[in-house]
Amino acid sequence: MPIRLPDKHRSEAKTIERIDSIDWLTLWAMSVGVSAIIMASVVDFVAEDRLGAALILIGAAAIMAVALRATKPRGHS
Repeated sequence: MPIRLPDKHRSEAKTIERIDSIDWLTLWAMSVGVSAIIMASVVDFVAEDRLGAALILIGAAAIMAVALRATKPRGHS
């Protein structure tokens, strides 16, 4: 019994649809946050500089807030 495989253009359309559904700005903001936490923990534990660690976290939060505030939510024109 032959098995019918899906047409190629349908699978490509699904791939494009999946890529378009990713919120890249949120993913970027999360990566900035994780990086800031790692850098702040290194500064806190290695250099024992709590003020420097706090400034790293505050700076990363400010950058994320400005970037997320400047963009419109998905679905709004």
